Amino acid sequence: MKVVLHTEKKFSGPAGVPNWADTLFNHTSGSIHLPIQGALDDLALFSRVVRHQFVHALFHEQAKNGSTSPPTWLVEGLAIHLTEDPWPDMEESRQKSPPLMPLPSLHGSWVQLPSTSLSTAYLTASAATQHLIERYSMYTVRQLMDVLMTGQPLETAMQQKLSVSYEQFQRQWAQSHKPQMSASSS
Repeated sequence: MKVVLHTEKKFSGPAGVPNWADTLFNHTSGSIHLPIQGALDDLALFSRVVRHQFVHALFHEQAKNGSTSPPTWLVEGLAIHLTEDPWPDMEESRQKSPPLMPLPSLHGSWVQLPSTSLSTAYLTASAATQHLIERYSMYTVRQLMDVLMTGQPLETAMQQKLSVSYEQFQRQWAQSHKPQMSASSS
């Protein structure tokens, strides 16, 4: 894994929104690019961003052998969970209780998502991943990721490791977050 420190670029971005942090990982080269000028001004944010990027780099490295990538919502949810630090904008968004997005809409690249939806996308990813961990354990989620990293489809991996279909998982998750799910996901 390669980490490039950009001493001439200022470390700044929206206060804690993970989508800003995700622009720092280059999927093509598998390298992390960190602007470091002024990074010590907000050491907590810098630390959170570095940890988030590191999780992406680990998943990227592990997925090299697989033919497909795990769904973006799961990768982002795990990156958020494993940083062990709440993103301030997500916490603010969570308190507003926005309707969560349907998981299938968060499988591929999030580049096409409107910028106004990104906070909700990350909140949805975080909530779905947290539900997955609470219901099935982090150990089982790790096993699920191992199967996904071999290129298996999500449906196959969930059936194999969780003994539920992806559709069943989505229904379980929707039931546990009924007040927060948008009308389009029920």
